[in-house]
Amino acid sequence: MAGRDIWVNFPVRGNWYLVQHDELVKAVGERAPYLDSPSWKLHGGYSTGHPSERLMAGLAGYRIADMLSA
Repeated sequence: MAGRDIWVNFPVRGNWYLVQHDELVKAVGERAPYLDSPSWKLHGGYSTGHPSERLMAGLAGYRIADMLSA
């Protein structure tokens, strides 16, 4: 999926985020262990209902409300 200009839209804790896929993978790689999981390594995917505060802080600029008010 890399390099295809795919965008991901998802809710977390009452906020919506819109992130380009490659940027999301980069942020995850820098702030969370998901890319080292068997799910990612075997199937190229991972999901969680409880992303870390550290990851969400790194994605703060992708909150749709923040993007609309900028």
